[in-house]
Amino acid sequence: MHNEKKERRWKKRIKAKLVLYHFEKRKRELLKDDRFLEIVEEEVKFPMIGVYGLYDEKGNLYYLGIARKNIIKRLQHHLKDRHKNKWKTFSMYICKSLKHISALETLFLRLSRPKGNKLAGRLKGSKNLEPILKKRLEMARELLKPVR
Repeated sequence: MHNEKKERRWKKRIKAKLVLYHFEKRKRELLKDDRFLEIVEEEVKFPMIGVYGLYDEKGNLYYLGIARKNIIKRLQHHLKDRHKNKWKTFSMYICKSLKHISALETLFLRLSRPKGNKLAGRLKGSKNLEPILKKRLEMARELLKPVR
């Protein structure tokens, strides 16, 4: 009975909305249309924070970023910055809060390593298992060696 309650609570947590609105794989030219910004602002009605991706001409993720204030203005900025000629389409995901966005961005960057991102971000409080495994596996190999 106790495990059933835990399982139900876990299922509820999984269903929590992180992304409230999404708009995927659209041409960059749309960002030059002021009506686009007006319509999205009218529909969303609260801070447009979130995660976005810029894709190259082959459709590969070129750059991943987060917008802490206005995701569309952030995307429009990329029409003029160092990335301006390196992407053709974009996707955006408007989120409920900034609470987990930075951590998610770090995970996505470390998983995908887009060409346009210089840094992959740090995993705060996370321990790298590699040195531990290397040390312990090396110890195990030593124990398995035949004695002469």
